[in-house]
Amino acid sequence: MKIVMRIRLADKEIDLLKQENIALSKGIIEPTEEVNALKKGEKRSAKDVTEKSPLVEPARVKLRVVDRELTPGEITKMADAYKRLHDDKDYAEREVAALKERINRLKIQTSPPVVKRRFALRSMQPTNLRKKTTHLAGEPEEDTEAESSRPKVRFEKRETKSTFTKRVFLELSKLRTNEIEKLCLEEGLAYTTIRGSATDLAERYVGVAFPRLRQTLVMEEEKEVGEDDDESVDIVGGEPSNRAEEVSDC
Repeated sequence: MKIVMRIRLADKEIDLLKQENIALSKGIIEPTEEVNALKKGEKRSAKDVTEKSPLVEPARVKLRVVDRELTPGEITKMADAYKRLHDDKDYAEREVAALKERINRLKIQTSPPVVKRRFALRSMQPTNLRKKTTHLAGEPEEDTEAESSRPKVRFEKRETKSTFTKRVFLELSKLRTNEIEKLCLEEGLAYTTIRGSATDLAERYVGVAFPRLRQTLVMEEEKEVGEDDDESVDIVGGEPSNRAEEVSDC
């Protein structure tokens, strides 16, 4: 059985080789015959001419040929389309240039006032210690809006430093969190809580303001005592002069 199968496979291979040989011989014989015919000057038949004619040119080349022969109407339409495209491009470029100019103008108009406002605020603000002492002494300030949120404690006569510190602490405790944080930032202190920060601020303010207020109070008392002494001297000195006048009249 194996031998029979091998024989059959060999026969099939032989048949395939024969068919390939026939095809190759046709592919070689036919071109050689045509070449010989051309050498002899024989004319080809109409069938050979149609079959062997060159391929049809592609559509793209045909379009090029058609474009070269445009009608006047088509040329006018193309010119109008090109003109519209050119106008649209010019319009877009002008819009971009106008927007750039507007942006630059806005930058010029907005940036300098901000800088001026910052410098104005810096120049208007007095020193921190000066503001605190003026509030504690009860002196009037020009900027009422900025000073409305700050504590105002009036110093009383014969008041100790501890009681004055306590009253300043109570006034600071009434402020809001953001106001306390702003005061801590101005004084260079770290914010902890409202009571803790109020204690630190009260100690800082009283430490600066109390000696000055005490000195002012002592000067006022000395001035009042001096005025009282002057009045007493005038009264005592006036009595002898009146008596002398009375004696002279007599």
